[in-house]
Amino acid sequence: MKTGFRMDQWFRPSAPDDPKDRGDLSSRWRDGCPAVPLLKGADSASPSGLNRPTAPSFRSGNLAYSLIEVLIAAAILVVGISAAAILANAILVQEESNGYSLRAFNAQEQAARLWQLGLSPATITNILPERCSTNATNPGAYSVYLGFSNSTTNVGGLTVEILNPLRIVFHSGFNSTNSPTYRTNDILVVRPTNR
Repeated sequence: MKTGFRMDQWFRPSAPDDPKDRGDLSSRWRDGCPAVPLLKGADSASPSGLNRPTAPSFRSGNLAYSLIEVLIAAAILVVGISAAAILANAILVQEESNGYSLRAFNAQEQAARLWQLGLSPATITNILPERCSTNATNPGAYSVYLGFSNSTTNVGGLTVEILNPLRIVFHSGFNSTNSPTYRTNDILVVRPTNR
C-alpha cells in the first residue's frame, strides 16, 4: 500500500451504521455531497468502512527555542557581563593607584633635584605642586609627606651633604573598607657643601 494521498481513495463522512456508505469508496459524489479524501496515515480497510483523516503532527522542539534554553542563555550572558564589569573596575582601581604612585615618585625626584641645587626643605615643599603634609604617618588623601634627614660627611677630602633618606609617604589608593592606604619610598641624595 502506498502512503500519502491517493486520488482513488474517497469517502463521505456519515454514521458508521449507514449501510449505503459501507464499503463503497469508489464514487467521488454520493447523494449530492462531496467525498472527503483520505490523508496520510488513514486506513482504507477499516471495519466500519469509514476512515477519519489524521491531522499532521508537528514536534514543537523543532520550531522554536524552549523557555529553559532562553533562560540558560540569558544566565550565561549575565555572568559574562558581570565578569567584564568586575574586571573593568579592577583595572580602573589599579590605574588610579598607578597614577598616585607616579605623581609621588615624580614629586620625590623633583624634591631631590631642588635640594641638590641648594634649596631648603621648606622652600622645596612650597614650590612643589603636590600638597605636602607635615604628618609623616598619615598625610591624608591626595597629599604627600616629604621627610628630609640630612647629615654631612667627608668623602675623599670633599665634604658632602647627604639626605639619607629623602622619604616620601603618599596616598596610593583605597582599601576594601574605602579608607586611604599609604606607601613609603626612600632615596639617598648627595650634594657638595661648596656650591
